[in-house]
Amino acid sequence: MPEISALPAYRPMLADQNWQRVEAFVLDVIATRCADMSRRQVEEHRRTLAYFADWALQTGMVDPEEALRPDVIDIYREDRAHEIVATMAERERKMLLRLAAIKPGREHRAVSTSSAPERPYTEAELATLYMWATHQRTDYQRISCLAIFVFGVGCGLTASESMAVTRSDIIPVEGTLAVRVARDGRIVPVVDRWRHCLERVAEMAGEGLVIAPNAKDRTAAIRSVLECSIGEMKPTPTRLRRTWEVAHIEAGTPLSALLPAAGMTSTDSLRRAMEFVRPCPPERAIAALRMQVNA
Repeated sequence: MPEISALPAYRPMLADQNWQRVEAFVLDVIATRCADMSRRQVEEHRRTLAYFADWALQTGMVDPEEALRPDVIDIYREDRAHEIVATMAERERKMLLRLAAIKPGREHRAVSTSSAPERPYTEAELATLYMWATHQRTDYQRISCLAIFVFGVGCGLTASESMAVTRSDIIPVEGTLAVRVARDGRIVPVVDRWRHCLERVAEMAGEGLVIAPNAKDRTAAIRSVLECSIGEMKPTPTRLRRTWEVAHIEAGTPLSALLPAAGMTSTDSLRRAMEFVRPCPPERAIAALRMQVNA
């Protein structure tokens, strides 16, 4: 039984900024859950968790720290089954369940690839959410709710990225506004349609953190903001980001621009968003495939 701290330093083959984001989470979980494992088992679980956390980060489905859930693990298994043999994908699933302190079962539940929490919002839902964000009772709530809305649907930020945005991270760029993401420094211009929302947030926000600036527990803060807000329909950051992804894909944004803006390093990260992309009209498809200007 190895001493976890005595194991050699670990550096998976992930993008530097991604590993910096998930390293503490991965090592903390391994230290907590793998104390009774052999050295080989520890290294195998550590490697599996690192790539799982990177997948969660890149898909934006859920923050890595909240990803060790049966439903998310099952979806990851389905994705991995497209890349490796099914038995290996199932083996990884069982390791992740152990790390989540969930006893692996023999049954394999069917996984829906179009579950409601992940689909993009409709136009009617976006209108309702905009009203929700702009009609809160206090300025403090309005700033936080409008920021959650526009950081997600206008800039494609994840929940944790949104919570880290400060007023100084909202910057002018090429005649519009953009948000600078703290974890990796990328700069994401706001979609023109939602520029007025970001302008409003910039006008109303004080110096420092934009969303719930008084909250000490940043992980729980966004949940608290949503729970304390008024309105029957409230957004989820995952679906706001999904709406942004699908809108860009349907608009024809080049992947060479979209992937880095989303903090992704592989087109595999867009697989789930592609499930919601509407078919391209034949005439537009023909023009695009001919590489015509303004296709």
